[in-house]
Amino acid sequence: MLRHVRTHLAKQQFECDFCPYGAKQAADVHNHVQQIHMGVNFVCVHCKQFEVVPTRKTQTLEHCATCVDMVRPDASYTYMCYLCNYHTPTRKYMRTHIDTHNGEKPFRCALCAYSARRKTHLDDHMRRHTGEKPHACGMCGYECAQGSQLMQHLRKVHKVDKKGGEEEEEEEEEEEEEDNIEQEFLFE
Repeated sequence: MLRHVRTHLAKQQFECDFCPYGAKQAADVHNHVQQIHMGVNFVCVHCKQFEVVPTRKTQTLEHCATCVDMVRPDASYTYMCYLCNYHTPTRKYMRTHIDTHNGEKPFRCALCAYSARRKTHLDDHMRRHTGEKPHACGMCGYECAQGSQLMQHLRKVHKVDKKGGEEEEEEEEEEEEEDNIEQEFLFE
């Protein structure tokens, strides 16, 4: 888990010698070069038979859904990755995940070298250039570029939990006050 968290924090320090692709881990660049530039195809780690060809995503997605050697404990395992333990019930998310192995980032910023696997990530990035802050707090007017920043603000400043209500501490205090009021009323 710590290794995974570091991938989000570290700068992309490894670069492909043949194209603009960059990664935070050398192994990812190595896999990218092997698959994209050298034509080396990977074999499914589950069945050891299906050869993954990066340009044939439809076949790869079908295999991720039908490989009989993949153990599928529940419905969230509809699509399982041919190379790692990732699984999802959705074809769309598996298609995006497969790009993490071949290094494809089809969404490119027109103003800098940034590229992303998902359009939503590019949209978030573009707000850095435009200064747009479409998310606003309904309690104090705080504005920010990303929804996650607004949620963090609500939790820290206004003590709102993920469901939109006050955090449990305040609810417990209110319940105690109500209990005290009821007890005072009973003893009058």
